[in-house]
Amino acid sequence: MGINTIEKDLFFSLLNTNTCNVLVILDGVDQLEQLNAMAKETQWFGYGSRILITTQDQRLLSAHGISHIYKLNLPATDEALQIFCLYAFGQKFPHDGFKKLAMEFTQLAGELPLGLRVMGSYLRGMSLGEWEDALPRLRTSLDGEIGEIERTLRFSYDALSDKDKALFLHIACLFHGFRADHVKQWLANSGLDVNHGLEVLTRKSLITSNVGFLGMHSLLQQLGVDIVRKESIREPGKRQFLVDVDDIADVITDNAGTGTILGIMLNISKIEDALVVEESVFDGMTNLQFLIFHHCLRDKLGLNCLPRKLRLLHWDYCPLRVWPSTFSTKFLVELIMRGSKFEKLWEGIQSLKNLKRIDLSDARSMKDIPDLSNATNLESLLLSFCTSLLEIPSSVGNCTSLKTLDLSCTSLVNLPSSICNATSLEKLITTNIQELNLSSTAIEEMPSSLRLWSCLYKLEMQRCRSLKVFPPVPEGIEELDLSDTLIEQVPPWIENLSQLRHLAMFRCWKLDNVSLSRISKMVGVSCMQITRGDKDTSRYVEVNIRWFSDFLNQWTLQTDMLQICLPETVYISPLSLFFIRNDFKTIPDYIKQLPQLKQLSLYECPSLVSLPQPPDSLSSLDAENCVSLETIDGSFHNPDIRLNFLNCVKLNHEARELIQTSVCKHAILPAGEVSGHFIHRATGGSITIHLKERHLPMFLKFKACLLMIDDEGDVDEEDDDYDEEVIVYGDYDTYPHSDHYKKQDTMRLSCRVDGKQNGVTIRYGSSVHILPTPRAFTDHIYVFEASFSLDECSNPEGESELVFDFKVHDYFWVIKECGLQLLELPHVHETTDEMFR
Repeated sequence: MGINTIEKDLFFSLLNTNTCNVLVILDGVDQLEQLNAMAKETQWFGYGSRILITTQDQRLLSAHGISHIYKLNLPATDEALQIFCLYAFGQKFPHDGFKKLAMEFTQLAGELPLGLRVMGSYLRGMSLGEWEDALPRLRTSLDGEIGEIERTLRFSYDALSDKDKALFLHIACLFHGFRADHVKQWLANSGLDVNHGLEVLTRKSLITSNVGFLGMHSLLQQLGVDIVRKESIREPGKRQFLVDVDDIADVITDNAGTGTILGIMLNISKIEDALVVEESVFDGMTNLQFLIFHHCLRDKLGLNCLPRKLRLLHWDYCPLRVWPSTFSTKFLVELIMRGSKFEKLWEGIQSLKNLKRIDLSDARSMKDIPDLSNATNLESLLLSFCTSLLEIPSSVGNCTSLKTLDLSCTSLVNLPSSICNATSLEKLITTNIQELNLSSTAIEEMPSSLRLWSCLYKLEMQRCRSLKVFPPVPEGIEELDLSDTLIEQVPPWIENLSQLRHLAMFRCWKLDNVSLSRISKMVGVSCMQITRGDKDTSRYVEVNIRWFSDFLNQWTLQTDMLQICLPETVYISPLSLFFIRNDFKTIPDYIKQLPQLKQLSLYECPSLVSLPQPPDSLSSLDAENCVSLETIDGSFHNPDIRLNFLNCVKLNHEARELIQTSVCKHAILPAGEVSGHFIHRATGGSITIHLKERHLPMFLKFKACLLMIDDEGDVDEEDDDYDEEVIVYGDYDTYPHSDHYKKQDTMRLSCRVDGKQNGVTIRYGSSVHILPTPRAFTDHIYVFEASFSLDECSNPEGESELVFDFKVHDYFWVIKECGLQLLELPHVHETTDEMFR
């Protein structure tokens, strides 16, 4: 925003001579003085005036006392494609053959309107071949014909201080997508004032922080990479950061690295040719601080040294077998070498005061962990799948800041004595160790001193197949996974674990019923998962229970444990039971003893043959895909119940008739004809009823029965002005485990009711129903009840007719027959304004 004195004087003269309200737009404000000069006081403007200010620096708005702030988000992907196409083709969609490339360029522009406009305008009129030729260069450079993008973005970069510019380049080239707290640790003592710098870059909209991870728009990243590239165009070894695959390959092959290089990020899988690496490749990179190699080099190699100033060493599947003897860990903050070939890292005691994280997961040749005596600031040690690892050093007891220790899938038999004995444990108690993963280890019993780990909130010991005794966890434990162990008893003191929220003991086949009764006292556990299974087979019957007391509870139990383990709160709380893919022939009798049962799912229970009388409290019964179900022994009395018998093809005639004629909110089931219970019937999806009653009520209620058949039909793409509520048939969103239920395709069914009286058509109501799609070649019936108002009827005593139109909006399904019953509602409050309920 720039304005000279003459323009400013003219601006204020207009304000002073015009008392009408005005619209003022101040675009691109980047200094507080501009706001003070142009809009310091609201009294300068007439009543009702509006002032719109755009800026990249939110601090300016806050400093000026502006509270109504709107953050402009990027357009959605489809909208961005339309914007790009408007500039590239003069229309909202691409020409034939250009769609894939148009989507690539839209993605390249990062959905930024500036980039969409500039790139679209540049490509307009070019042939398909010219588009393909332009794509590689536009991926790597913002200059030339699209230089407007660089000039616009560069303006914000140039306004930064030198320290903030340096931080911007670090993020653009290396740290986009990394955790902000890790970046702060990597750049500690770098002189960049990282905390303040991140605030500045965020405030100026140059970076974002989403759930603690740093983000930067793709065009801003490209700007940063371009700035670094121009530091030394012909000699990449003299740049601060190397991120281009070809440039890095040249520097490594030619051994052309220099002390200028601060960071390298390379996805080695993108290098097509074999990469020749000299032993002295890092000798000249004396200031290298950040080395990030994704994937592995194809060939064996040996290194004379690694740069002594390394802060971040991330090298997955490193082929080195011998650690460089001259490597210094003095500055090292993070060591990530997953899947490496090392048997051992450095020898002796190293200076590790800055080391925060070690991740050697999947290093299957690793036999020894180096001495960690000086790693007093180590927060995370991840050693999962180090299958050759038999022990960890006693020096781990000195890691007084350790929060996460993952020893899963190792050959570890015992915890190191430095952890287990009380003397060293005092150090661990002060370390705030929070997570311990010992999954798939050979541990038989945990030491009693574990109970003193007051900060431990998560313990994972699943698949510890030698574990026989419930571990003595501290009272503050919150998450405990003991699945696939040989634990036999739940201890009495489990009732004291007041903070426990998640307990998993899947397939603990030795558990006894006596100790399981203690589970019923665990009223604070919101997620409980206990099953025995069978030591020889995975076939067992489990049920998922959900209820709401003070919070949502979701328990999974083996069916025969229900009466033993359920707490008393389930008998006084609305309850849902999910028997999903169970192999029983009838549901257990004790379900009748649950007076608050609201939802019962028997989804895809292939052996279920009959259903007993359901409790009157039930409002949802789902027996979808119960392909053996034949009989229903009882009836349904709750008028709000929803019944799903989709694909239950063996239902006998009595069961089908019961479902169609029962009072319910809606029902779906396989059937070949509409029940004779429905007085008004018609072929197709439209039915007309002539009314001759002289005193019609204000509201009428009807029940519809629609026979849908699998027969390719026409799909009406228009909405037909269905302005009422959308009714979703299924309860699938409430299902406890997404892996237990794959949501079927759905189809849309619409219903519209019109009245005709004295030649005038009146719209009484409409609705849209979202239904699961039945299996092919199985005719299904859909039954539902609804009500509508007659308050628009001009002469309720005159002869009239009602027209009900039903339509399935699907390519393969049509309505073959419909049936209807009209039900009078004599006692409906006149304040009711719903046409359909």
